[in-house]
Amino acid sequence: MTTLALIHGYIPGGIKHIKEKDGKEKDIVNFGRVFGISFLLASFFSGFMFYVFIYPSYRLF
Repeated sequence: MTTLALIHGYIPGGIKHIKEKDGKEKDIVNFGRVFGISFLLASFFSGFMFYVFIYPSYRLF
């Protein structure tokens, strides 16, 4: 999950940079998109790790 938290800046539409009238920049994070994609990737990697490392030990018995 830590690795997925680091990639949130690369998710398209995850962060929007808005320049306000006074010249300051504001970042708006789309949490639904960031957490949704991160959850899908984490689920995929967890399933892959289970299939590769844990499931073969059950097949031996």
